[in-house]
Amino acid sequence: LLVQSELGGWLERSGVGGAADENYFALSARAVVWALGAAAMLWSGMRLRSIGTRLAGLLPLSIAVLIPLWMYVGDVTAEKMLFLNARFGAALLGALLTFAYGYAMAHQKEAFSEDERQVGFGLEWMGAAVLLFVLSAEPFRHCFETIADDERARWAALMSVSLVWGLYATAALAIGFWRRLRGVRFAALGLFGATGLKLVLVDMAGIEQLYRIISFFVLGLLMVGASYLYHKVEQQFEQGETGAGQR
Repeated sequence: LLVQSELGGWLERSGVGGAADENYFALSARAVVWALGAAAMLWSGMRLRSIGTRLAGLLPLSIAVLIPLWMYVGDVTAEKMLFLNARFGAALLGALLTFAYGYAMAHQKEAFSEDERQVGFGLEWMGAAVLLFVLSAEPFRHCFETIADDERARWAALMSVSLVWGLYATAALAIGFWRRLRGVRFAALGLFGATGLKLVLVDMAGIEQLYRIISFFVLGLLMVGASYLYHKVEQQFEQGETGAGQR
């Protein structure tokens, strides 16, 4: 608490940040310090086998996640470099640490209780959700901060979010098949569906009605085709696992 307060105050007084808001680097630094504190408490709790210390680490972890998220939704202007800035770095650290915290709690049966493991599974999903938000919010805010024309900025921001969702869903689907995680695969398919609907209902809201109808039709065909391919690949995986078990 003292470290983040002292460091954040020094950055605010020093005026570091240039074109960015005066408290931009201070908030980013505070988030990083809270994240490091959460990691230290998790490590100490595992070494000392202290449930209280491990669970207490969830408080600084929550603060480490909430600070950069507030920077995205609040009126805090960042640097001009997309992804290569302190706000995104702090937010990415918080998301990855949330997932790592959950993974450590969920997959080490000898070190954690059953209740802690259930909390860990929840933190894994939360970390994945925070990561999706961060990857979506970064280009979205960047477009509004760097493009002067509001209409062009809005269109570019919406399309960037759709692109991020599509790539994230693809990666999640691949991980779901690789790690044999059916829940992750279903979540990826749901995100694919949400991306398609967003493209038609939001991103293409300004085009003529005829083209929107055609877009709906094409989207329906793509979703049916994707569902068919998904079930074919899933059947092949299940057959492969069955064959390996029999051998």
